[in-house]
Amino acid sequence: MIKFVARAAPVPVSNARASSLVAPNQPDGGPDCERLIAFRVPGAIGINYKRGKWHHLVTALETTGRFVVLTFVDGPESGKQFVSFAQPLLICD
Repeated sequence: MIKFVARAAPVPVSNARASSLVAPNQPDGGPDCERLIAFRVPGAIGINYKRGKWHHLVTALETTGRFVVLTFVDGPESGKQFVSFAQPLLICD
């Protein structure tokens, strides 16, 4: 997962359905994976991630997808944090 100081808005170019994962912050600042939420996003919808929120990069579901990502940098470039999951996640309907 990634957390930006800046805001990010992926917008689909190829009309591909996608998944988006978001998680709130834990008290220590890391992602709260127990409260992670997965969204299925229609191909004509863009997403606007709020500044400082944990999210996984948008992933196309059925086909190759192309996305333009608008990033609104209003903080230091060093304001990106990346974390890996201790265990793989399984997302089911």
